[in-house]
Parts: sequence; C-alpha cells; structure tokens
Amino acid sequence: FLTLITEIVFKELKFEKLFTETYNFRSYHVEILEKFGFKEEKRIKNKVEINGKNVDSVFHVYENSC
Repeated sequence: FLTLITEIVFKELKFEKLFTETYNFRSYHVEILEKFGFKEEKRIKNKVEINGKNVDSVFHVYENSC
C-alpha cells in the first residue's frame, strides 16, 4: 500500500514530501512507516485524549528521492 501511495504522490502528483500522523500507542504503525523509510519529523506530547489517556501525536515524513 505504501508503495502505491508513494508512486502516486511523487510520480503522478509531483509532490516533494509525504507526511503522516499517527499516535504513539500504535507502535506497529510507527514500525511500518520507519521500515519503509519514513523519518520521524515531530512529536506533539499529549495532543489528544483517547479512552481517558493523553497520547502523543507522531508525524513522519517521506521525501522524494528523485
């Protein structure tokens, strides 16, 4: 899925960067993004409350290598 998204974003739409947002308790999301080559860009502490717990929002960026 990430391969398809990056092909569309970079080859068809000519974007230079692709950004994502997830939450720190979704460690499998973070792991998948980082294995694919996304780099953590920013982390906002306690951004949202989910089920009574404050969680961090984690932003990643993937830059076009072309």
